Amino acid sequence: MGAAEEYEEHHSHDGEKGGGGGSADENGSADGGGGGGAMEREEMQLYTEASAFQGAAVVAMIERHDDDIGEEQKILEITMEDGVTMSLALDSGERRLNELGYRQELKRSLHFPQLYATGISMMSVFAGVVPMYGQGFNDGGPAGLIWYWWITALAVHLIALSMAEISSSFPTAGSLYFWAAALAGPKWGPLASFITAWMEFVGLAVGHAMVSYYGVTILQVLILISTGGANGNGFMLDHYEVFGIACGVVLICCCINCCSIRIVSYVMLFSALIQVLGAVALIITLPLVAPTHQPASFVFQTFFTNDSMPSPAYSFVICLMVSQYSLYGYDGVAHLSEETKKSDRTAPAAIVAALSTVTFVAWLLLVVFTLCIQNVDDIFASASGEDLPTTVTNGMQPVIQILWDAFYARYGSGLGAQIFTGIIYTSFFFGTVSGQLGASRVAYALARDNGLPLSFLWRKLAPNKVPVLALLLSVVIGVLFLLPLLFTSTTIFFAIASISSIGWVSAYSIPIFFRLIQKEDHFQPGPFYIPNYIGVVGGKVVHFLALLWVLYTMIVFMLPYAFPVTVENLNWAPVAIAAWIGFFVTWWVVHARFWFKGPVREIVPITEGDGGDKVAEGKME
Repeated sequence: MGAAEEYEEHHSHDGEKGGGGGSADENGSADGGGGGGAMEREEMQLYTEASAFQGAAVVAMIERHDDDIGEEQKILEITMEDGVTMSLALDSGERRLNELGYRQELKRSLHFPQLYATGISMMSVFAGVVPMYGQGFNDGGPAGLIWYWWITALAVHLIALSMAEISSSFPTAGSLYFWAAALAGPKWGPLASFITAWMEFVGLAVGHAMVSYYGVTILQVLILISTGGANGNGFMLDHYEVFGIACGVVLICCCINCCSIRIVSYVMLFSALIQVLGAVALIITLPLVAPTHQPASFVFQTFFTNDSMPSPAYSFVICLMVSQYSLYGYDGVAHLSEETKKSDRTAPAAIVAALSTVTFVAWLLLVVFTLCIQNVDDIFASASGEDLPTTVTNGMQPVIQILWDAFYARYGSGLGAQIFTGIIYTSFFFGTVSGQLGASRVAYALARDNGLPLSFLWRKLAPNKVPVLALLLSVVIGVLFLLPLLFTSTTIFFAIASISSIGWVSAYSIPIFFRLIQKEDHFQPGPFYIPNYIGVVGGKVVHFLALLWVLYTMIVFMLPYAFPVTVENLNWAPVAIAAWIGFFVTWWVVHARFWFKGPVREIVPITEGDGGDKVAEGKME
């Protein structure tokens, strides 16, 4: 019996049992009487797809209860000739996952709000703006800090659009490295995915630990200003205490991520809520509290360059990187694709929406911070040796000094500054949670494809369908990279940070490059497809500009950021990245190329008319 006949016979029986031929939509809700035409066509298409599976003996429509959402979900159950049973889901994201060769193992229960919130948490509203404000102010002036932001924001949005399109076609937990393998083809796919996977995984694993560490330096200043300040003998955590607390925070965040994805999604919602509402509250409150304000000409028209830089152009380039540090991590939502409903639609929307939200809110914060400076000299004033500090932060955190000056000048108390500093810290805490979440999913996906030593161990799921062992692996790697910080060297700090930032961002370049050079008729798009809006040529232009900006960013991240260059301020990023990439390339040449073949299919692929073994044209060939 053909697929159409089998479908009609089965569906007619369903109609008799259901008493009227109503059908269920993709969310499991019932359509009445004659409203199920679209759904019937989709079920018909699925029957046709299912019948194309090699060795399929029986295809049946069944209902399966989804414990996560408490609803019945329709699926196609396919029994192979050898007795193996698999399912083809009506959820578009799960169905695409099946087509790509993977079974649904993680719990698919997230929707757009949770994914959007996770994106905001991964990017962190304050985590980029607060640490980099001082350098941006010095390198470009207040107006440079404000307006250069939008140059980077435009370029980063092009990258996000490119990645959103790819994620719509490949909604898998492996995201970047799976995309690289699928787009590069059989010749270059294994190498491309191997390099991408390790750059992405180590970048994420180191990144969440670095976010935790820098967050504790915010706590360090919060404790300092709460106990008298630097100019009042306030208590200052030493570097051993900062390191110990950072490791403790990493462990707390690990415990949160050991919970089910439903619980973690609520944590992400709370994170996004407190960050966005906290930022809005600060944007409204600080101008009202500050007794004086900088004139608009100072905020929006005053450009200057750092005199220590070799040239104004060099100062401009370094200032641009302030926003780059603040505007990455949006791809992290793609790591949760296998846990999201209709992820081929939801993930692209969440990537763009989260980036746009953080871009606008963070820019408003920059404007408000600059507008409310009470004394420009105070925010950078620092003393060392026998000199007594003149400010509460002693130049450690210019943004916190701005908050303190405004509240203290108005009320004679810095309580408001302490409260907002606490809100700022939450951005780092939840950034650590979301960073671990992304790292664990990449580790799980890589282990599923036998890309890690002891892969059989890291791919195991806990009873709540969470890859706890992969999570622990990412936590251990992150803490190991923190150990050198016990030596207190700022050089070591920036070298480690470069491994995270450059490694993570450079991993973007590989799938974007192969998407750019791929013939358009070899790419099977998902629901979000750039040429639908601006044509094929326009789509290629987006990918080209996105790739250029990623390459430009990688180069700038490795430039010296302070002059004259000394051993203490030398940017060791080129050395660290070269050693890192050299290690993995050597590993590939000597050993990995003999056993790592890229993504491993777990489901019998769909044939394409001539008995071929492609999942879909242009995807895995």
